[in-house]
Amino acid sequence: MARLSAERLRLHINNIITWTVNENPMYENFTIKLTILGRETVPGLNGSHELVDGNIEYLMDTIKKSLEGFEYTECEFLEPDFKFEIKRHEAWYDNGFKIHHPVSFEFIVWVNSGRWNGIYSCTELGHKFCIEENSLIKFYDDLKSEWENRKILEY
Repeated sequence: MARLSAERLRLHINNIITWTVNENPMYENFTIKLTILGRETVPGLNGSHELVDGNIEYLMDTIKKSLEGFEYTECEFLEPDFKFEIKRHEAWYDNGFKIHHPVSFEFIVWVNSGRWNGIYSCTELGHKFCIEENSLIKFYDDLKSEWENRKILEY
């Protein structure tokens, strides 16, 4: 299970399945879970979702670019409508002076569907994970392992 945690926020992605038609990848199915203090953030979001093939790989590429030094990366899924943003920080400023510190990241998960409007009176709901580099590396490695060990089934 690919798991990202920060303070009271949790993101889990697992149970990845690739559906094929005549051995060509067509869809992905995966389970996603977003929680705050152990509770579902958006009712009905946690669970299994079917997407056009390639989204999990796109997310892995986005994470990899951030780890390789890109200052800002993002990717979007469509069904359900997710956007992932990653901002890399290599130094902070204090009174105009640059202070170096270990590399850190803001990993933001946006749930971009208008269906949340009736619940939260907004069109987007975001979770911001402020994490260190080793946490993002572990999430990437776990997601890659989930991907490599996914089931591949004929649609």
